[in-house]
Amino acid sequence: MKIWEDPDLTVRAANCLQLLNVNTPEEAAQLAMADYCKIRNAGRHTIKNIDQVLQKYGYYVKGLAPKLALRREIAAALRKRAEFAWRHEENDAHAARELSRAAELIEKGELP
Repeated sequence: MKIWEDPDLTVRAANCLQLLNVNTPEEAAQLAMADYCKIRNAGRHTIKNIDQVLQKYGYYVKGLAPKLALRREIAAALRKRAEFAWRHEENDAHAARELSRAAELIEKGELP
């Protein structure tokens, strides 16, 4: 099966991979984010979709993984801060909820 035939890919992402003559996950993983950006209409969501499919095969889009790892680290730090707020700052539930929510948004990529 060719990578662009994966049912989890959007039509736009599949077309992007076909235009780049990419047939396997290995070939897709060798391309950098800049290579995908050269394709017309291949934006952030398309590249994210390709990255999600590549992760199923154990790969990622070059240039995207460090950002995801950093997001996860930031989210983990916020969760620790939320736990501290809950335990030590007079059970500050509001602060804990806000920090936990921020951690979720960062991890999802909805906050920079």
